[in-house]
Amino acid sequence: MTDSERLYSYACSLAFAAFGFAVAIASQPLWTRPAPSGQVPGYMRTHGLDARGPFWFTVTLVVLPLIVAFATRRLSAILSESDAQPWARMTCWAACAASIWLAVISPDVAYVIAPVVLFVPLAFILRRFDARFSSDDVVLLPAFIVTFFALLDLTDADGRLLLIASAFVLFAMRLALSRKTNAFAFTPLGIIPEATLLFGHRAWLNVLALAIVFVTPWIGRGSKKVLTFVAYPAFVYFLPLACSLWASEGVLRVSFFEAGHSVLRASDMMHGARPYRETVPMHGFIEDGALDYVLMRFGARTAGSVMKGHELASQLNAPAMYAVTTAAAASPAAGLLAVLFANGGSSLRCAFALFAVALMVAAYRRESFVLLRRAAVLTVVACLTSLDFGAYAVLALIVTAILMTPRRSAFKAIGAGIAIAAAPVVLLFAIFGILTAAISRTLALGSLAPGSSSGFFMAPKLLHDLRYFPDVLYAFLQRPSMAIGVWIAAVLILAIGLAMNVPRNYAPLVILAAFVAATGLSYAERRHLYPIENGGYPMVFAATALLLRDRRQAARVCGIVAAAILFVAAGITPNIAVMSSVRRQRGTTDTNVTEVREIHRARGILMDKPDAEYLTTLNNYFSQNLGPTETFFDFTNHGLIYYLLDRRCPVPMNEVAAYETASGQREVIRCLEQQREVTYALIPASYDRYEMDAVPNRERAPLVWAYLQEHFQPAFEQGAVVVWKRIE
Repeated sequence: MTDSERLYSYACSLAFAAFGFAVAIASQPLWTRPAPSGQVPGYMRTHGLDARGPFWFTVTLVVLPLIVAFATRRLSAILSESDAQPWARMTCWAACAASIWLAVISPDVAYVIAPVVLFVPLAFILRRFDARFSSDDVVLLPAFIVTFFALLDLTDADGRLLLIASAFVLFAMRLALSRKTNAFAFTPLGIIPEATLLFGHRAWLNVLALAIVFVTPWIGRGSKKVLTFVAYPAFVYFLPLACSLWASEGVLRVSFFEAGHSVLRASDMMHGARPYRETVPMHGFIEDGALDYVLMRFGARTAGSVMKGHELASQLNAPAMYAVTTAAAASPAAGLLAVLFANGGSSLRCAFALFAVALMVAAYRRESFVLLRRAAVLTVVACLTSLDFGAYAVLALIVTAILMTPRRSAFKAIGAGIAIAAAPVVLLFAIFGILTAAISRTLALGSLAPGSSSGFFMAPKLLHDLRYFPDVLYAFLQRPSMAIGVWIAAVLILAIGLAMNVPRNYAPLVILAAFVAATGLSYAERRHLYPIENGGYPMVFAATALLLRDRRQAARVCGIVAAAILFVAAGITPNIAVMSSVRRQRGTTDTNVTEVREIHRARGILMDKPDAEYLTTLNNYFSQNLGPTETFFDFTNHGLIYYLLDRRCPVPMNEVAAYETASGQREVIRCLEQQREVTYALIPASYDRYEMDAVPNRERAPLVWAYLQEHFQPAFEQGAVVVWKRIE
């Protein structure tokens, strides 16, 4: 027996011993027996249990692994032979690990032994069969998820049974189709009919999904391009539409404050306001107003339909994460795993920036100035969508040009791309008379940043509690602390990449690291971690994939360690538990939210009950006291109220923190003076949940508050609703 065979035999024996330990754990209910008559009174006796049960259970934990390891010695030796395929050994190890997993989360003997009983005999019988497994077989993971969802819908069976059955059937089919290249290329598309948010819960759609998974591999002619550019992007886009709180409830939850950023701008534009002049996008023109305006123009008549369209566009963030990971790692499998690890994430603000970075990486890999020019065009779109993420993409664009040769040609391509994209935007803005306002308003946003700052760096709780070395390493394996560690890694990669001549295959990590390092500004301003995660997790998965493909032994070892760490940090158990419960949920079970159907525009969204009460009370009062051409001034940051009540916002920026500068407050006062149709003002109650960072609006904007006190007087108060009326 060679050293490798001996090592494999030890590993197999260890796996089977672990399986024996799992069975022992699952046997605990067998030792939880009723106390026999005459047993000496004690803790167990008072609970009606046999006091000898814990003793025999502990004996089982020691003895059963010994018995199983001894009984499977020959099996371990055969699996370790040189003619046994690696996949056969790994299947046995994985089956034993699954048994341990099931024993820990749900100690039921039948389910604990099932993985070993099903998978190990198959692996043993076919151990010499070359199944040709590769990274492309990650496609089985989407196929597994599609199958699992369909079975959850079609049956009432135990989720553990469905997990094991789905995995075994797909594994067996994969072995049967091992000679057919890319046989499963179409299977991720099975998630589309399972998108209950779009198509509802229908049994025939689940049958269609199963047909896509189990029929197309036999009759379809898949290809790597189909998998890379169609199947995987579609899967990561539609997965949240099939399994998320939004999908299960069927109605989107919204916040008056957050939704007000986009819906309010669009509502004002529908009332004739010009962007940047009468209504100012705070994040970006597309994100804050333009998209929702188009939706309203094309028939969206309720908050539900508007917000649904906006959120469907925001789901592009998942394909964007997939694209940037795939480009950096040159591995579609890494792209898919990165999105699943990050649990997708919906952010239209970030999506176009990530797509732009993906193009930058592709341009560098192919040494293509044409692609670099297109990346610059997309960066302009990213700036129009969100100024901050667009700025992060600009930094990545500059780093890309620095890495490319010749640099002069790279910067020329960037300049040409920016000009191509910016020229029509400038022309259109000039035609509509908003160019000067767009420039001045955008430049003025910098002065508003201090009002949004939430203080110096504050570590997430776990990172604070385990801040001492080496304990802190464990903290970085948990979220949200992991995002901080990823950001630190990005800064180090960027520093090394710009200081040293990194190999070409690793240089894309430097481009991505530039973007991730810049996203730290979002944490500095508002302690937002999602910008770091959106680019950071793709960077980590791309780095791991590159290390695993590296021919140098040291690099591959680092890649294996990184992959193991990511596997541990993935949170597989809670993710499966959440997916199972959410997939089978029908409607909302949360008693803290409700839908206000009596107001037509409020239909199709769920809001917190305090917001619903606020809206209903205000609607009742204004329906009796506010004239058809009159409107009100909101000093409470309830921006969505304007759309829901179909009234025009009288000031360019509704959020109080956006006009807390002296010049901004004077502009608000000037608008209120000039628009006498502003009859009422909404005033914060003693405690208002939408006062930003718990800073009272009267302190943020003292000039506006003084004006309201002088020109308005209390008119109505009920609960959190406080309305003042203009003094004639």
